Amino acid sequence: MRAKPDIMPEDTAFVQEYPFTLDYKQQFKLLLKNRNFLYIALSSGLQMSYFCAFTTVLVDMVIPFEFVSNENLQFLGAVFQFSGIIGGSIVSYLLYKYLPSKGKKLYLRFSHAINFGSFLSFILIMLSLYLKSLKLLYFSLFLNGFICLAVYSVAYEFAAEEGQPNEEGMSLGCLNIVAQSIGFFTILGLNYLLKRKDAEVDTHADKMNVFYTGIVLSTILFIATVSLFFVSFRSRGLNSSQIRKILNLSITEATTDDMRK
Repeated sequence: MRAKPDIMPEDTAFVQEYPFTLDYKQQFKLLLKNRNFLYIALSSGLQMSYFCAFTTVLVDMVIPFEFVSNENLQFLGAVFQFSGIIGGSIVSYLLYKYLPSKGKKLYLRFSHAINFGSFLSFILIMLSLYLKSLKLLYFSLFLNGFICLAVYSVAYEFAAEEGQPNEEGMSLGCLNIVAQSIGFFTILGLNYLLKRKDAEVDTHADKMNVFYTGIVLSTILFIATVSLFFVSFRSRGLNSSQIRKILNLSITEATTDDMRK
């Protein structure tokens, strides 16, 4: 496959509008002023945290319903991960093929599809647990993994494009901080929820804890879905004068010595 350009053609002139480089503090300040990037980071971060949390608590969610044997339990996570590899590869190929003609709005369309599909397929997973259907559980896990892991193929590219004129490393680092922070606290909360002391002697309490866990995970996916509806491409972003105003830069600070190469 041919290497795609570092900057999308439609944004090349946009990036060249900024005749100066920015340090990390200035870049971070600009990201906080970039509403599109904040919504993208929130949505993608929530989606990634869902993946981390769900794979951690999957077995603990299934065991209380007592319809999956120990032999089958070990395959649940494998099915979820394997389908995600397939889904992520397909989405990466589609982005490579259609991005030059569709532009970065394609990132938004894929993100909408991933979030909405993950939400619906997770509802199907919860339904399979209460119906105690092993076939439906395998199918819904495969479908959920196929859809939700594709976020890794879209999120980082989307954040890098929308984070301009910041360096990619800064934009992607902030996105990763959001994802890992939400995932860390979500895993802690769900582990506590699934292993509360009153559930050790009451099967019904076990199932109720799984229900509450499902509510938390579905809420994460719902917020991730809604967040992207606030992303708008009507604005071309901040121009040079707006950046100088935000960062308190004078005209003399934007010299040709700092011009992007």
